[in-house]
Amino acid sequence: MTPFQQESNAETESYILSVDVCFPSNKEGSVSDECKEFIGRLLNKNEKERNVYKAEELLNMPWMKSNQSLIDSDIDFVNSEYEKLHSQFRDRNDTILQTWFTDSINL
Repeated sequence: MTPFQQESNAETESYILSVDVCFPSNKEGSVSDECKEFIGRLLNKNEKERNVYKAEELLNMPWMKSNQSLIDSDIDFVNSEYEKLHSQFRDRNDTILQTWFTDSINL
């Protein structure tokens, strides 16, 4: 059951804090122990224990290192999409500015 379909934000927060994270049993294609450790650290309910990790430590965990090529690929994809959106935004702004400038001159 997903914790994100509760009636209110308070119920959702309460449910999230009360549920233990579980992963599928170790079968082919299931979640690796390294991944479980990584996710477990991020989802630790104890704020003091969760916040002791620095980004560099998390990035150097075995699961992250073993999946670096996938992560790099995802980063490349995000950067590519950002560039497309930035270009579209820039083009749209240029059009708006040109229209505004042309309209201002014609006043």
